[in-house]
Amino acid sequence: MLQPSTSMAGAWRSADDFFSVNVTVEVEEVPRYRSVATMIPEWHNEAHCRTQDKSVFFGSSSPEERPAYTLSSIREARTICASCPVFNECLKYAIYNREDYGLWAGTTMRQRRELFHRIDAKELTAQDVVDALSRRSHG
Repeated sequence: MLQPSTSMAGAWRSADDFFSVNVTVEVEEVPRYRSVATMIPEWHNEAHCRTQDKSVFFGSSSPEERPAYTLSSIREARTICASCPVFNECLKYAIYNREDYGLWAGTTMRQRRELFHRIDAKELTAQDVVDALSRRSHG
C-alpha cells in the first residue's frame, strides 16, 4: 500500500516508510480483576443455580459425554430457573452479553442464537426480548 509523501509533492512512499515514523501513544491502564470471583455479577449470589450441579446448566464438560444437554437436564434447569429470585437479571445478562453457551433464565443456547439472529436482522431489539421473556412481578 502506498501513501502520498508529505515531503515531496506528487511522490509516493511505501507503507513501511509511512509506519516507521515514531509515534508516542498513551495507553490507558485497564484495571485487573483481583480474582475470578470478582468477575461474577453480584446478583448471582442470590441465584438458585449457584448451588446446583453446573452440568445441568452447561452440559457435560467432557467431550466423551456429549450431548452437552439432555432434555431432562433442560427440564431440571428450567424448574430451578422458574423459582429463581434473580430470573430477570439473569435473562438481561444473557441477552445483553450475548451468552452463547449454557442455559440462562430458562433459555437454551439454540433459543438465544435465534433471538440474536433476529436482533441482528433488526426484527427485534435486545430490550424487546427482555421485555417479552421477563417474569413480571405481581404485587
